Amino acid sequence: MKKHVALSLLLGIFLASFVLVGTAGATALPPVYDLAGLISINGHPPIIPCIPVGDKTASNFGYSEGALAAALVFVTTSDTNPMNPGLTFSSLWYASGKQSLNAVISFNVSAPSATIDDVSLSVAGWTKNSGTAEVQETVYADGNTYTMTALAGGPQQTVTFAPTGYISICKDIEVAGNGGYGKWTGSAGITCITQNFSQVPVPPGLLLLAPGLLGLFGMRKRIVK
Repeated sequence: MKKHVALSLLLGIFLASFVLVGTAGATALPPVYDLAGLISINGHPPIIPCIPVGDKTASNFGYSEGALAAALVFVTTSDTNPMNPGLTFSSLWYASGKQSLNAVISFNVSAPSATIDDVSLSVAGWTKNSGTAEVQETVYADGNTYTMTALAGGPQQTVTFAPTGYISICKDIEVAGNGGYGKWTGSAGITCITQNFSQVPVPPGLLLLAPGLLGLFGMRKRIVK
């Protein structure tokens, strides 16, 4: 009995130390939001009205859920590349046989200045036999309307426009099995939708000029004193 207790204690200590070491060496993970907390429900304002995406802000989320509840859609931000931050929507939009599923996600993105100059879209998922899965997206920017369609597992799609500080996005998620029978039954699914917003880079000359201007400002203050 004592031997079993000792082994259990040793195992517990080992697992605890492993968790501590892993936690110490891990990088901070981005926050995860469920879409239900970001949208207005039954006239009530969203629990979280906006979320930061790098130096930008995503807000005014909307969702037409179809067969998949908003609480089952998870949203994460990605700002590891400051020049190309974005959002990822994760869930399982799935259909097989004669089933079909349609859902619409919409939101706005604002920036401190007119720096957003393109939007990219990629979709992770699969199709089998006659199944189809795609996201049709409409982007409203600089007073114009842009459209693109990304297939599940297909290449990334991108639209570009004149630099702006505000865009609106509406994505139509469509998944269908399109019939079939037995081993030929169609099925399809979308598991992840990734959205990125590139921005106009600051000219290198301005980056070099900024420290000099700060230095001159500091020197002027000392002379005045």
